[in-house]
Amino acid sequence: MSLQSVRPDGGIVPCLHVDVERQYPSSFLESANSGFKIVRNARAEDGAQSKFLRLLEIKMESKDIQRDEACTESSIVEKDRLFAEDERKVSAFFQVRVSEVSYFPASPPVSAVLRVWGIDEESLHLFSEGHRLKLLGVLVSKPFGADTRIRLSTCRSSAALPFRSSACSMYAPRANTMFDTLNSLKIKEEFDIVACLIAVGEPYESQNRFLSSTARQLFFATPDFILAVECVENDEMMFSSQLFRPNQLFTVCNLQCGSYHERCRVANATVSRETVFSTKPHRSMPLAESFAELQLWMQSSIGREHLAKCSQRVTALLNGNVLDD
Repeated sequence: MSLQSVRPDGGIVPCLHVDVERQYPSSFLESANSGFKIVRNARAEDGAQSKFLRLLEIKMESKDIQRDEACTESSIVEKDRLFAEDERKVSAFFQVRVSEVSYFPASPPVSAVLRVWGIDEESLHLFSEGHRLKLLGVLVSKPFGADTRIRLSTCRSSAALPFRSSACSMYAPRANTMFDTLNSLKIKEEFDIVACLIAVGEPYESQNRFLSSTARQLFFATPDFILAVECVENDEMMFSSQLFRPNQLFTVCNLQCGSYHERCRVANATVSRETVFSTKPHRSMPLAESFAELQLWMQSSIGREHLAKCSQRVTALLNGNVLDD
């Protein structure tokens, strides 16, 4: 079956031949008894679980439940009842972007986002980037809001099998995005970058999100351009247990493309739950090579001079001045 024929209300898709283009980090879906649902990234889920345990402990203390080995049988029953009533309903999953295996190179590639329920080493390896798979019995999900991408989901009867064919692959390894490449990207299209953090803006309230959010601008510099990233922290997304520090080299994956200014060589991007900030090289060879090259460039006199100029330009921008070229 072809992805081109898949519809949002199509039910179960019997069979698809796909290439895994991108594998995204783990996510967690919490379902409340009221019907409200929220999806969190791993760090936000850790924060939600810690908050839940603190509240549960306060509730238990208010009922004078003993937690030592000398507690009575009735106390143990009461403690178990509290845990049962207040148990969080959380399901873990990860997502991958897949493209249909094209047996006709002239036809445009069709891609979809597949949600894989349950996280284990076998599944993560099976859905590694670059793998070709035969998908059996996946469900078609409804698109979210303005997102028109085809969305698929595994279910109890789904299966994924390694698959080989002579058809050409549309898979392209992750690579460090240059400024000229941004011209070909659409708004909210994903890209990866290796860059030096040069400035962190003051926190402010973001007005363009469904949930109440605190946001700040992170400014990165490359030999090619300056990138301003709106980094949002809310109940869905948290990215760092410590503050971002300038002069750190980062690999940032799964950013969403925003606008760019050709003359000033400045671009904008936003984060999503799938965005990953790391101060280490990525396993993708092109990104790892870029990381090593930029490390050497930052230590050179040319690199230090360039970063100093970029810092001055960003400082002017934060002070409300208009950047010139």
